[in-house]
Amino acid sequence: MAIASAVIGGSLLVLLAGRADLDPGRLVGIVTGLRLGPVALIAFAMCCMSWCSAEKWRVVVRTACPDTALELGRGTYFACTAFGLLTGQLLPPSVGAAAARSAGVKLLGGTIVQATSATAFEQVFDAALACWCAAATLATIALHLAPAAWLLATAVACALGVLSTLLATRRLSTLLVRDDPGAGPASRFGRLRQWVAARVSWQALLDPALTWRLVALSACRYGALIVSAYAAALAGDLPVALWQVAAVMPLAVLTVLVSFVPAGLGVNEWTFASALTVLGVPFATAAEFALLNRFLNVLGAVAIAALGGAVLVASGHRPTSVALRRST
Repeated sequence: MAIASAVIGGSLLVLLAGRADLDPGRLVGIVTGLRLGPVALIAFAMCCMSWCSAEKWRVVVRTACPDTALELGRGTYFACTAFGLLTGQLLPPSVGAAAARSAGVKLLGGTIVQATSATAFEQVFDAALACWCAAATLATIALHLAPAAWLLATAVACALGVLSTLLATRRLSTLLVRDDPGAGPASRFGRLRQWVAARVSWQALLDPALTWRLVALSACRYGALIVSAYAAALAGDLPVALWQVAAVMPLAVLTVLVSFVPAGLGVNEWTFASALTVLGVPFATAAEFALLNRFLNVLGAVAIAALGGAVLVASGHRPTSVALRRST
């Protein structure tokens, strides 16, 4: 399955290059003539992305399982997340992050709640933010809005999204903790609720203050993602505006989330090229940007994973469970 997915992704890249009638010599020239300043900015932005994701993961774990969670330092959370960024180049990104974190936590003696479940919860906020921004982008495309109108629409969509998220988490918290006879141990939902409640502190996890914090970290991560992509355009000296990169970013994020190919290979590039073309960028330029962004993201993922390994070695962290520490 993995090989078939990779073949499909590679075929999509070849199809894109052929459809845009790209000159291989020009592509080589763009790569060999990269400007080092923007390349360094890409590495910095990807580092910020990993830190934000790691911090969200850490906050979720410490909030959901305050009495039984494995004690890990920020460096360890960052390292596992950095490895997940690299693994995400070989697997669908969300799967790659969960796999790397699960492997790292397992080696350190943690639980699946600390890895897979916590990762899924914190990534919901990334997906939600992309959905809010995508709504504004689709409105911009449908109504032929100007950049300023796109920015206003994005701000309004995000504000409404945050408000609805706060209301939804409050309502969900009420449903999970209320004393409802119909949801008692005799019902399937009641048994599931008790099983989850024994392992996760839902009241703390659905706290509005935590929601605000996770949304803020997701917004910072999303901003770093936009900076990284725009820096790729600057590195290759390609005429793509910052607002155009920011406008198409949520569409690229969502298509990668639902794709089954490794790292959204091919799917991500077609989304960028097609959406940028609708926003006024020549198709050939948009395709060059998409391919260059892919190339620099792979290099950046390798660099961040190496940094994560260095941080893990330097920290020399020796985790102990909270329960064991308190008993001693």
